[in-house]
Amino acid sequence: CKRHIDAQLKAMQLEVPIDSIIIWTRHDRSPTNNAMVIPIDENNMCIGRSGGGIISYDFDWCVPDGPSILTNPRKIALSRKLLKPSKWSTHVAGIKDLDCDYYGDHPDLEDWHQNAHDYMGGDFENACSTADGITKYEAAKTAGSVVVPGCQQIPPIDCGGMSGVDACNMVKKHMVPYANADGKNMECWLSYGKGTNMDRQIESDLNKNN
Repeated sequence: CKRHIDAQLKAMQLEVPIDSIIIWTRHDRSPTNNAMVIPIDENNMCIGRSGGGIISYDFDWCVPDGPSILTNPRKIALSRKLLKPSKWSTHVAGIKDLDCDYYGDHPDLEDWHQNAHDYMGGDFENACSTADGITKYEAAKTAGSVVVPGCQQIPPIDCGGMSGVDACNMVKKHMVPYANADGKNMECWLSYGKGTNMDRQIESDLNKNN
């Protein structure tokens, strides 16, 4: 289907070339439906779906009565079983040794950066948030959970100025800390997006390492 569309676009001889991309869809019973997708730019900053710094979750998040935060290592591992860092993230990008100026006030974020591959999946590198991003992080941390027992929509989240890795911390640890009715945490899937410069760079990097 993509080849057919690309051929039609090429035949139009448009002044500005247009690339088509495949966006994979999920439904409410998909095995990865417990992940929030966090689009990031080539600087690893959260940009949201439309580039405006807003991320959202497509499904209801159903919290059982007596909400709980997963602490059992086996259950945590099952929650993120299909949501691991990509081969590029672990074998090419690795973990950057950062020195973000907010580590002193937020040592939890320093640990989060150092162990990022244990907490989220997809393609990503570490990066420091801006001052504005940290202000949003602090506000979310103070406000606490946006979910309660029962099924609910998670409101759109402003991640502008935050690194994708820090945005994940804000969502997982503070805004949606409770496991859902299936016993899964809210997980994060970071992505540069199909057809972007970073997507092409990742493909090139992996080909070099094969």
